Amino acid sequence: MTSGTGDRSLGARRREGGFTLVEILVVMAIVVTLFTLVALGVAGLRGRAAEKATDALLRRIMAHLDEYKNLTGTYPPDGIDSPVKNGEGTPIQGSACLYYFLAVKPTSVREIRAGKTFRSERPPLASFTSGEISEEDSTYPGVREVLDGWKNPLHYDNTEDGGFKAQGGWVHVPPLDDDEHPGDPREGDYEVNGENAVREAGIQGKGFDLWSHGEQEHEVKPLKALPIASWSLKG
Repeated sequence: MTSGTGDRSLGARRREGGFTLVEILVVMAIVVTLFTLVALGVAGLRGRAAEKATDALLRRIMAHLDEYKNLTGTYPPDGIDSPVKNGEGTPIQGSACLYYFLAVKPTSVREIRAGKTFRSERPPLASFTSGEISEEDSTYPGVREVLDGWKNPLHYDNTEDGGFKAQGGWVHVPPLDDDEHPGDPREGDYEVNGENAVREAGIQGKGFDLWSHGEQEHEVKPLKALPIASWSLKG
């Protein structure tokens, strides 16, 4: 009569010595799947956080823009309608104008008393955290841009003259080529899943357009996300 030890199968003895190749591959597949799910979850959380931060930032800027107009009689120039240059002669445009006119340059307040117009200066209306403005580029001294939740510059266009000027990567510092930057979402070909980014520029009738490319960031087509914009913010 043989002992129980002698009766053990070949498979049992192999398992005693370690995992089989198939078992190792299955475990690796499970680990990779779990890591992928965790990474997607983290990316999703970051994306939602960036979206919320951008939404809040745009609302804050829009309130400052309205305050600026109430005090001065007009919205800040965008560097296209009324070019402004820094001390080195570098033109500032788009969100660089938001930073300059709202957070750097004193606000020139217009007051009318006894039929006469008087102007006085007040401190800048807005302030931005270090994470909301770009680092200064040595080639463009004094120029900084306002950044969205994805750390990409916003776009700002003064539309008080009743129209808009299509903007691309050239308004940024340093400028971006067409193949490095999405097109202007207010133009008809900016479409995601059959939905246009905007039906009409300046739809709020405020005299400005303000937007972030959002999840699209600065990737070119195929477009995957609609912008977060002044004309589409809800509530």
